[in-house]
Amino acid sequence: MILTNSSIGTFQFCERKYYWRYRRGLVPRKTNELMAIGTYFHQGMEVLLTDMTEEGRDRAIASIDLVAAENSEAAHTGRFLIARYYDHWSTKVPSWVEVIAPEKTILVPAGQGRWVAGKLDGLVADDQSRLWIVEHKTTYAVDADYLEKVELDGQITHYMMLAEAEFGTLPAGVWYNTICRPRIYRRKDEDIFIYLTRAAVEYRSQPLSYVARQRAYRSATTIAEHKETVARVADRIDSAIDVGFWCKNCNTALTCFARGRRCPYTALCTHGETPLVLADFEHAAPHSELDLPPHMTEQQVYHQTHLPEADPMGFNEDGGFLFVGPRGVAMAEEIKTLANTLAGGVEECPPAQ
Repeated sequence: MILTNSSIGTFQFCERKYYWRYRRGLVPRKTNELMAIGTYFHQGMEVLLTDMTEEGRDRAIASIDLVAAENSEAAHTGRFLIARYYDHWSTKVPSWVEVIAPEKTILVPAGQGRWVAGKLDGLVADDQSRLWIVEHKTTYAVDADYLEKVELDGQITHYMMLAEAEFGTLPAGVWYNTICRPRIYRRKDEDIFIYLTRAAVEYRSQPLSYVARQRAYRSATTIAEHKETVARVADRIDSAIDVGFWCKNCNTALTCFARGRRCPYTALCTHGETPLVLADFEHAAPHSELDLPPHMTEQQVYHQTHLPEADPMGFNEDGGFLFVGPRGVAMAEEIKTLANTLAGGVEECPPAQ
């Protein structure tokens, strides 16, 4: 079992959503534009963090082409944000004196077949040789409410815990590196390049309302509490695996329509894995953002779209797989035997006996 901040948070938010994403390996085919912008910005920052020069900026912008599936508006916005970040910070005194790593994946054994993992956006050192984590964020607005949330950000706590385990000492803190997406009104049918050109004027005239860098800290007590939380969540995940049932969060207004957006897994929870529903999803290995070697991929992931016999404890009326049911333990053993073959292509899980 691999435990990242995202998978832990997903399980706490909704067990069934965790099941779809991290046990079944299903992800929506339709890309979330805001997430895509963040991905492109992170790609560029991996280059720019180590080379804050005009040449570094150009290489950072060009690097987005390596991850951009197409020349989309999200990719253009990602390049725009890299340029605006450079405009603002290239003339400022650096907040650190050495970049140790522009990105770093940390994987820490936690016993009982568990691994705690995360991908840090950057590791830097200050003039006193103290270690700092760098966390890049794109958002809509950097206001008082947003900055206050930094103090409660569980991702920072998770990364601090990982860095302490990896390096043997608790980092001094985290540099929270934030830049806002364009906020000016986009005219109807306005070309993306014209829109971003107008937005650039806004960034240059009001830089402090678009770009921010804040330090965040975590105490040893907070880290210890997070370790206990990780262990307890892992126990609950193991329990769900053994029983073969993943609870839905009963507060649908909170989970199924969080932030005014419909959860992409709602149709799966409502109708099961029918061919029509599955057409909107594709398979992806859990924790693919970590770039783990093949032998470290989640062993429990498998691909199953339809079983021929209905089971009221495990399947919906069409026979689509809903959850494992009381046969979960036996099926888990079958799943493990399939894990090594997944790298070669999608495998069908054999019908339960």
